[in-house]
Amino acid sequence: MISWSLEAHGHARCLARWFVAALLVDTATAESRLQSNRHPNGLAAPPDHREDILSPDRPVQLFLRRRISDRRSNHSTPHQSRDCQGVGQGRTWNCCRSLRLTDPKSTAWDSSVDWVKLVVPDLHPCVRTMMRTQLVTVAVWLTTVISGTHWLMGADGFHSVSCEGTYAGHLQGVCTDNDSAIYWSFTTQLVKTDRDGHILKQIPVGSHHGDACYYNGRVYVAVNFGKFNDPQGNADSWVYVYNADDLSLIAKHETQQVVHGAGGIAYHAGKFLVVGGLPDGVQENYLYEFDPEFNFVKKHNLKSGWTQLGIQTATFADGQWWFGCYGTPKILLVTDESFEHVQRYEFDCSLGIVPIDEGRFLIASGTRTKEGHTGRLEIAVPDEKHGLVVQQDPKISFDQQDDRVLIRLGDVQIAEYVFRDENTLRPYFRHLCTPSGVQVTRTHPPEEGSELSDHATMHPGLWMAFGDISGHDFWRNKARVRNDGIVDELTSSDGRGSFTVNNAYEADGETVCREKCHIEIEQVEHGWLLRWTSTFTSDHEFAFGDQEEMGLGVRVATPLAVKKGGRIINSDGLVDEEQVWGKQADWCTYGGEIDGHNVNLTLMPHPDNFRRSWFHARDYGLLLANPFGRKAFTKGEPSRVIVKPGESLTLRFGVLVSEAQQSPDVSSIYREYVGE
Repeated sequence: MISWSLEAHGHARCLARWFVAALLVDTATAESRLQSNRHPNGLAAPPDHREDILSPDRPVQLFLRRRISDRRSNHSTPHQSRDCQGVGQGRTWNCCRSLRLTDPKSTAWDSSVDWVKLVVPDLHPCVRTMMRTQLVTVAVWLTTVISGTHWLMGADGFHSVSCEGTYAGHLQGVCTDNDSAIYWSFTTQLVKTDRDGHILKQIPVGSHHGDACYYNGRVYVAVNFGKFNDPQGNADSWVYVYNADDLSLIAKHETQQVVHGAGGIAYHAGKFLVVGGLPDGVQENYLYEFDPEFNFVKKHNLKSGWTQLGIQTATFADGQWWFGCYGTPKILLVTDESFEHVQRYEFDCSLGIVPIDEGRFLIASGTRTKEGHTGRLEIAVPDEKHGLVVQQDPKISFDQQDDRVLIRLGDVQIAEYVFRDENTLRPYFRHLCTPSGVQVTRTHPPEEGSELSDHATMHPGLWMAFGDISGHDFWRNKARVRNDGIVDELTSSDGRGSFTVNNAYEADGETVCREKCHIEIEQVEHGWLLRWTSTFTSDHEFAFGDQEEMGLGVRVATPLAVKKGGRIINSDGLVDEEQVWGKQADWCTYGGEIDGHNVNLTLMPHPDNFRRSWFHARDYGLLLANPFGRKAFTKGEPSRVIVKPGESLTLRFGVLVSEAQQSPDVSSIYREYVGE
């Protein structure tokens, strides 16, 4: 399969922006000509349009006559023609005709202008025609490549996911648009979500809606209003057709030839295949072929042996048909395109099977809770023995070295726990990454010239530190936190990993207090969660003071900083430093885009802490959860938290590292973290 990195995709977009300005003529020369050129009615061309034409900083979007991405249809305006267009700042570029420039808002600039002639009027007409042709050809080529990368990356973007919500009827089938949407067919509800399971649209439907397939901007659902599996028939089989954008009903097609009840549907090579129920004891399954207008073509007999309740789901991939069968046991049937050679496996894909790229499928499952039925998709790959096998979630693993522990999720290193550093005098995590490998914390040490480099030794990544414990400053590296070793073995099982360390807080040759720090890491949907629990004790009294710099902090990667385009948001919906700083909240997220990946890092103080945390948030990339700074943040009474001999103080925090099309449902993850 062709792969194109998001970085390369971004470069292609930049190339498209520069192309129009650079292809025809040198920018300075063209600007000069434009300034001297006047409209035929004697009015000068508006300056803002001269800037729009030539400025490479303005995005130039070139669209094909048939838009490749349905998502762009929402950006159309009444001024757009049906030809190849680029839209921006109230102008229309009609590239497929004569590269004319019009301004629908201006009465003084309302005539078509040959833009090539306008820029280079002295050229021979034949040369201008050739230049127009080259411009349109290359523009269309660039658009195809750029838009095509959305399609190519779309398939790779599907992943294991749960559908939001619960439903009265169980999941019957799923399909995708091969780009950005998943369609979940529950018995009485049709749901459209994004790739991360967030609901975009849902509608009630008649019982019984079954499996679904996507074709040409429409979702086709096998429907039965009669009986299933009745030897006498008595089914009432249909195919309902929905608009893939808004789920509006487009058409209903009778498929009464499916006499035991339509349950599943698939499209391939100009034909629809409808499958369904089967009476007890019948040693073959029936496949009903229809043309695109749902004229019945023929019935195929599949020599499959008996499968209880027939076939529920169907798809075509990798040169084969794949059928999921209800009943006990649940059966997967795989056959060639002519339905002659049938392979039979015990594998459950009876609630949905969707190919997402060569050799990978989404397999649907569902559970029933007291609230209703749920839906989930997992990745599966072909297997010689079982037909398909669900890919297991990657495991957390550790690699202990002399001064650090490397932490991996599957094959991806997601963090380093550094417990010895002569420049940063306390343990810390550095280089936190999403499961796909996108680094969300600033490089430590920061790379000069490419990153914000302030607080280089104080902001190493993710850390716990205190500017005042009994008057000693462990934040600014004026006192040392010495690691006393890993006291519990590095353990990993069931998608989780954990370790425990002992630390001694030392200043002026004395031990101020001791810390037992337990770290647990687990994979969660769209990312991973770190649970941090630190307990502080001493054989003498010590006290935590009141400063901004007290608690659990993180320094995000430079592209995520608000001043570089990122965003801070807390559990109350407040955003960025101006609103978030000094406010208490359940959680706070710092996030943004890195190389086309939407990533977030969230701090979640546990409600069992002695006091709710204030957040010390800075637009340059710092985020700190601080339960100590009452005066620092509110101008109230100074806080002094005293820990006496024989007593202890425990602090608990959650840290969520996530990557998703849309921001994750942090509130739900927070509730799970705190045990609600």
